[in-house]
Amino acid sequence: MKRLILLILLLPSVCFARGEGKVAFPFLGRWQPTEHPVLIDDYGFQDIQNLRRSGNHLKGVKGHQVVNSGATINPTYHYIRNGFHFTKNDPDESHVLVHAVDSAGNNGQIFQNTTAIPNQGNFSGTTLFHDGSGAGLGRFSNAPGGNVVYCNGVESRIWGGTEMGIAGFLLHKDLAEDPADYWVQTYQNDSTTYVQMSGATTVYVGSNRRINQAKFYVGTANASVCAVSVYENVYPGASWVAAGTTVDGTDTGGKSLSKTGTISWDFNTATRATFVEDGDQLAYWYKFEFPGVDAATTIYYVTVAEGQFRNIENIWDGVPSTVAACLYDKSGVSDYTDEANDDIQLTYVDLETFTTSDELIFGFAQKQRGLFLYLVNGKVNANASGVSVQQWTGSHWSGVTGLHDGTDSGGDTFAESGLIHWIPSEETGVVALEARRTYNNSAPLFYYRVTVSGNLTDDVQIYYAEGVPAQPAKDDFKDIDQYAFSIEYQGRLFLFGHKREPHKVIYSAYEQPDVFNGDDSGVLYFGTRESLTAAGVIYNVFLSTGFEQLIITKASETYRLYGSGPENWEKQKMSANVGCVAPLSFAVCEVADVLQNVKRNIATWQASHGFVMCDGATVQDIYDDIACYFDDADDRKINPDEIDDTVSWYDPDIQSVKALITSGSYAYDDWGGEDEWFDDSLNDWGIAWDESQTTHNVELEYSLKYQQWTKLQRADADGDMTLQCGFQTRDTDGRIYTYGAADNGNMYRLEYGRTFDGQGIEQVVWTKDLLLDPENSMLNLTQLKRFRMLFQPKPDAAASETIAITHYGDNVITTGALNQQKLLDAVDMTDTDGRVSQTCVLGPYLKHSLKFTTTTSNVDDGMELSGFIGLFDILDRWSDD
Repeated sequence: MKRLILLILLLPSVCFARGEGKVAFPFLGRWQPTEHPVLIDDYGFQDIQNLRRSGNHLKGVKGHQVVNSGATINPTYHYIRNGFHFTKNDPDESHVLVHAVDSAGNNGQIFQNTTAIPNQGNFSGTTLFHDGSGAGLGRFSNAPGGNVVYCNGVESRIWGGTEMGIAGFLLHKDLAEDPADYWVQTYQNDSTTYVQMSGATTVYVGSNRRINQAKFYVGTANASVCAVSVYENVYPGASWVAAGTTVDGTDTGGKSLSKTGTISWDFNTATRATFVEDGDQLAYWYKFEFPGVDAATTIYYVTVAEGQFRNIENIWDGVPSTVAACLYDKSGVSDYTDEANDDIQLTYVDLETFTTSDELIFGFAQKQRGLFLYLVNGKVNANASGVSVQQWTGSHWSGVTGLHDGTDSGGDTFAESGLIHWIPSEETGVVALEARRTYNNSAPLFYYRVTVSGNLTDDVQIYYAEGVPAQPAKDDFKDIDQYAFSIEYQGRLFLFGHKREPHKVIYSAYEQPDVFNGDDSGVLYFGTRESLTAAGVIYNVFLSTGFEQLIITKASETYRLYGSGPENWEKQKMSANVGCVAPLSFAVCEVADVLQNVKRNIATWQASHGFVMCDGATVQDIYDDIACYFDDADDRKINPDEIDDTVSWYDPDIQSVKALITSGSYAYDDWGGEDEWFDDSLNDWGIAWDESQTTHNVELEYSLKYQQWTKLQRADADGDMTLQCGFQTRDTDGRIYTYGAADNGNMYRLEYGRTFDGQGIEQVVWTKDLLLDPENSMLNLTQLKRFRMLFQPKPDAAASETIAITHYGDNVITTGALNQQKLLDAVDMTDTDGRVSQTCVLGPYLKHSLKFTTTTSNVDDGMELSGFIGLFDILDRWSDD
């Protein structure tokens, strides 16, 4: 006995089993890469890859499949930085739009893929737009009326797709009369309502924007020889001129309108908006001549197109201007302003005998391009006479250009009520031609003088007058340009952040994305001159009242706009400290828990300090578990130069927000401070010292259902691959699919299939560090001796698709050669019992953790882990040796 005691005393360190314990670990915890592995919450993970929580277990993510399987998007412009799915109905259209740049990040172009969602197919080789000089981040949004808008900070453009609705359709059956309006018959795709040519050969098609295509849907086909000619109004003149290079897709054997088809011509930026003869609709009108067409030919539907993204116009809203002053100078000035605005025939402007020396003068608050004059019944002119209109230049009266007299009948002006219109000064190339002036002690106004070439009949009386406003010149946003981004809200197009006024927002008239004038459109300002960064629409109910809110951010501020329309909109600042620093990180989501038992629709985005969510009432942090990506002392921190590049989108199928970040920029080691010795080519997180990450290299995922983060790592044939953008698409039944794109020029259908386009999906989960002794966890060492795991059987798994289990003791991989350890064997996923039990010798260690890994390509949902249980011995340790 003495010898035994002496032997024990001579041992440097001896452990005695002082008890047995068990540890149960269900896979229900959170990935917390920011925490020390010991301090992670119960059942949590220090690493995870390509696994996500599903109910009470983990399962593998689905794969992805290349959409453009035949070729990359473009040999040069294949770095896709943003995407958007533009859809419309009647006719059905699907356009997956991407903004791609070259290797230097410049010369952005928009490409489209029209393959039916979610099928495979290639991009069109034709670009829809090429960024101009100084363009910034390219961003898309829907717009009212079946349009999509693209903004890049220096250009704001709109596109109506392959076909868009017409603004007007006129048929000139009798050249002695005004063209007849058949818009109702041709606006809808209904073959039972149509217009018959009936001997007419001239058709006018109107659009709210310049176009270069018109598609005629033919009911009864023309059978006679007929060659179409297309005409347009072009600056600075006022007459119809032939369009260039017409191609007739309705022609068969020299017979135009013999079939449904598209007539196209060269796009002309000089085409001007005009009125057709005496018509009162201002539009971009195009005249089609069909000489010799059969009288029986019918057209039941007409659409137009512009070929690619074009300028957002500011066409007249159709609401006339109020006369601010009406003066009649006949041997002295008489003020008829009240009479001209009464709109009743009992009060009127009495012209008595309007002679060639008299002057009828109208004043308006803004420049005009026409006058509506309404004459008292029976009080009209019957003498031959013409009319002239002059505008005030600042020093003298000057005649307007392109005058058309809609009050003329048979050479007699003022013979009937009508519109007198002309080309506004902005469209003649002389923007400063007009000037305000006072007249007869009036306020400064834009004045127009009306005179006649011959004396009129006695007692001509005007009971009402209105103006047609001229739209502002380009410098005053005639072309709505230089905005950073757009959104559709309550049936209006909103444009945010003008280059000169970054806090400015303009909104269009209701359902009219080409109308930014009149009382139904307007301007809003948010705070001071810091740039607006993002916006999105969410709907929530507060205290039984529903609110559709427009959430608007700057880099460090958050606002909301709510109400039913411009007349009662309210602006409120929600936060003066938290905003959105990464414009493409703004994602509108569905229901999430914002408080205990409180669910609301939300938006999420990346603030300067981390990811947040907003329900329209508060802005809350959701980034705590992944704070390492925003910690200045952490190597994984998002590169400060790339923090504004984060991209996010929402996937409703998995109720999760995706985020692509650029992680790793500075060479900090794990002990704090910068490693000046560069004793390893990589820092503690595997980032090369001499490299600064400039593209997305981490794909994060936040589950709104479980409020947990996970991480994905994709692969292609060349190795690891990270998406650079992602977005939602929809099929014709409304089902949502998520797409993503990478720098290899490929676009992918996400959450699909068993592989990453043929590459196996590597899945990893690494538990927290477990201190197993429940009573003296920091004192005693423990040794795992038995292990049992529950998992979902995978009968389709290949022999190589097993689950490897790696044990770490005190942060070091346990090997069989160390202290006669017995390691855990790989798990066969085809085991129909879905469980495995093993004996092992793993320890003694203070800290234990297990890493589960597999790579699968033959099974759905990869490995699915429910949990494990371990039996261990608790050992006393007498020395730190």
